[in-house]
Amino acid sequence: MIPPPPGFLLQFLGGFIVTACVGLVFYGLTVAQAVVYSHHAADDPKWMKIIVILVILFDSLHATMLIRVIVYYGFVISDDLEAMAWTNWTYALGNVCNTLIVFLVQCFYIRRIWLLSAGSVSLICISAFLVLSRLGFFIVLSAFTFQHRQWVTFHQSRTLSALVDVSGSIALATDSWLSLCILYFLRKNRARFQRTEGILRWLMIYTVNTGLLSAIISTCVLVSFAKLQQSLLFVGFLLLEGRLSANSIFGILNARLILRKRANNVLDIDVELSDMGIPQVQLPTRFPQPRRIEIFQETVQITDTGHVDLGGHNESDVVPSRTSSSSKVGVYNEV
Repeated sequence: MIPPPPGFLLQFLGGFIVTACVGLVFYGLTVAQAVVYSHHAADDPKWMKIIVILVILFDSLHATMLIRVIVYYGFVISDDLEAMAWTNWTYALGNVCNTLIVFLVQCFYIRRIWLLSAGSVSLICISAFLVLSRLGFFIVLSAFTFQHRQWVTFHQSRTLSALVDVSGSIALATDSWLSLCILYFLRKNRARFQRTEGILRWLMIYTVNTGLLSAIISTCVLVSFAKLQQSLLFVGFLLLEGRLSANSIFGILNARLILRKRANNVLDIDVELSDMGIPQVQLPTRFPQPRRIEIFQETVQITDTGHVDLGGHNESDVVPSRTSSSSKVGVYNEV
């Protein structure tokens, strides 16, 4: 057993442990959002519920693998430099779970593009090609991780190094493409559906933030892999993508509660919220106010010498009455 030199453990595992802890925080947010989603998921279609269940299952399995990697490298073999040079099967399995989570969420985004674009075949083909390419490259990367059992192989092997670079580039291109497509059609519908401009603006802001954050993480994977060859920071960023994807889909689904409240004040809404992953809501109808009835009551007193007008006044919602007297003085109402 060879002890690591001073400062090596911090350099090798420090960045990975920090990003892994951030990923576990995102996993907690995912579980909390899943609980919130379960309270209003009764009307969702079965395919959406299946995607949600698979995402939370893969995310839970990935979090378990992540905790095991932290314990294994941070505590079990932290004083053995030779053992730390070897990869662990839990990382490879966690990478597979991470890839499947991102794939399921991106399939959900492709459906949104299909609905927003009114069935544009060309856009769907491009999106599906990018998503499937990303899935294939990351599965191959996971298979290479099982085969090449040393971390140094990621940088020394030209094939594996090129595979990491291509996978990160495709991930960056896919995240940017899907976000730009959704943003374009939301902005295009903004002028068409003026009464729901507030809802569309909120969706655009959320799409930009989610896509930008995913693009930043993909860029960090490429930069950290190229510049920090003595650190596992790129692994932490790579595994963080699944946490962001899981949170994004639950954020969109749970945002329907907020959007429903905002849509309740909109009459004759023309946008189907289900086209944006939000089921259409039956909005309340505003009934017209009843017509206000004004009655002018005029009282006239008749005497032997003539009649004298005693004036009149307005009343609202008063049922007119008619009275008479047997004497020479009579009172009557005119409406």
